[in-house]
Amino acid sequence: MNYFEKNRIYIFIIIILLIFNISAITAIIFHIRAERHPAMERRTEEGRRGFHLTDSLGFNQEQKVAFDTLRAQFGRNTRTIMKKIEEQKHEMMFELTSDHPDTARLSSIAHEIGTLHVQQKLLTIDHFTRIRQLCTPDQLLKFNALFRKILLFEQNGQPRGGKQAHHGESWDNRPYFSDEMPF
Repeated sequence: MNYFEKNRIYIFIIIILLIFNISAITAIIFHIRAERHPAMERRTEEGRRGFHLTDSLGFNQEQKVAFDTLRAQFGRNTRTIMKKIEEQKHEMMFELTSDHPDTARLSSIAHEIGTLHVQQKLLTIDHFTRIRQLCTPDQLLKFNALFRKILLFEQNGQPRGGKQAHHGESWDNRPYFSDEMPF
């Protein structure tokens, strides 16, 4: 092996190691910045969704535990229905893309999807009815005001949060009540 070929191999190895090091450093910096992001801190501090509702309503620890139980049960039930809806949508797409789509079958699938949506809405009604039962009379006033606020925003065609979400924010991690909507 001559001198120049040996150096080429070393240079190639050094370039590969340099690329790995740059990638590792970039990943570390990204991870550190993500941990410092306020939205990420709120999620990790609370470790659960819905904490703004329980905090905004002033739930005590016992109410928060009951809320978490209700929310977990609602999530499981909703995921089951959503999975069935997705299965029906795939079946509909399969039927639509077949050589001879069966319109009766497509109609049946559409009705099944509608029935599943009704079940989902009924679960939602039951879920929020149970949350209402956890509330004291004062908390119930805030709860009702929250739903009126959501209804107003949806009627006006605005997103449920009322404002454009900032980077890292979503409806789930914004406060339910603010100075804009005092009680």
